[in-house]
Amino acid sequence: MTRARARSATEHPGSPILLALAAAAAGTALLAPGAGADTGSALLDPGSATGSAATGSAMLAPGSAEGVAVGPGSSLGLCSVTATGYADGQLVALTAGHCTLGLFGVIRLPYVDWAMIPLLPGTRTHNTLPDGKRLVATGPPGGSPLCRYGQVSGTRCAGYTDICIGDSGGPVYRHAGKGTAVLVGITSSNLEYSSLPVGFELGEP
Repeated sequence: MTRARARSATEHPGSPILLALAAAAAGTALLAPGAGADTGSALLDPGSATGSAATGSAMLAPGSAEGVAVGPGSSLGLCSVTATGYADGQLVALTAGHCTLGLFGVIRLPYVDWAMIPLLPGTRTHNTLPDGKRLVATGPPGGSPLCRYGQVSGTRCAGYTDICIGDSGGPVYRHAGKGTAVLVGITSSNLEYSSLPVGFELGEP
């Protein structure tokens, strides 16, 4: 299947200082909800052989064999991952743009606030929500009640309300039946959730 053309996830260069700030703001370890920092699934590595702090092409390094896979709700420290997928053929982790200080994404609040963080080859990913439902598509809100996950407030299905500090980046979705869900947006500010970036293609559930 041919993936849709998307803006490259490394199209937004940043200085080494900004990359360091982004790493500090987002935290270093990508962990599953409730996992301890010592499990170390994936680390932001702006100085890796495949990434360059000078060009802003930092990638998330794959974790050890026993590490958890990256997916919806995986912690970025102060934020979490929305979903994983592809942008221009590159494996990426989707989150809110302000979680990376705008690196790898766009911030135009309140409706546009996304970042697609490149993942290194070999990084294990999934798109199973913390409530067990599998993200199988992206789409508009539709007629179903909106649900969202925040790493502080947990899973809620009463619309986009009661956003807490630390919930940013969590998936906003609607149920699609038979244990599946459609990704609608990204938890951003307490005013409105962010739309999804054009060209983001959801990965395997």
